[in-house]
Amino acid sequence: MTTSGLAHSQPGEGLWDFAIDLYRTPGVADACLALQDHHGCDVNVVLFAAWLGAVRGDRVAGAELGELVVGIAAWRDEIVRPLRMVRRTLKSGPLPAPSTATEELRTRIKAVELESERIELLRLEALASNRRPKGDDPAEASLANLTHAVRLFTSGEPGSDCMQLIHAIHSALAEKLARP
Repeated sequence: MTTSGLAHSQPGEGLWDFAIDLYRTPGVADACLALQDHHGCDVNVVLFAAWLGAVRGDRVAGAELGELVVGIAAWRDEIVRPLRMVRRTLKSGPLPAPSTATEELRTRIKAVELESERIELLRLEALASNRRPKGDDPAEASLANLTHAVRLFTSGEPGSDCMQLIHAIHSALAEKLARP
């Protein structure tokens, strides 16, 4: 997820605003990108899982989260990931990249990629709207949901490196939840 040029927002204003706000919190982007780049996680799903717990008080079982995520899998795989791959490829090549002209193209693709991620998050939020929040403790629910989200992509129990990344995101979220 890239967020340059977006206005600051407060958690609770919907999934998109929550995701942007949390992602901008120190340490969260690095943790999310490490989960994405080294463990195959979808950053939007990770942020969605945190939102379900922190904002909606909704602790989901792994299978429930998996059912929700099925609704965006094709979009992620056919639209978001290819855009990300093209944007990242333009950073270093092939020729004529990198150049001023290809950097301008990369910037435009970055904006389209961000819009595709916003659409993914809006779809996830719509899918969640069919669920009745359970009133779970936000801190506990978000940690459980984050762990389930990572499990979806790592096909099993997250290793210690994944758990450190989950806890980095959760710690930043817990600080936000503790603020009045």
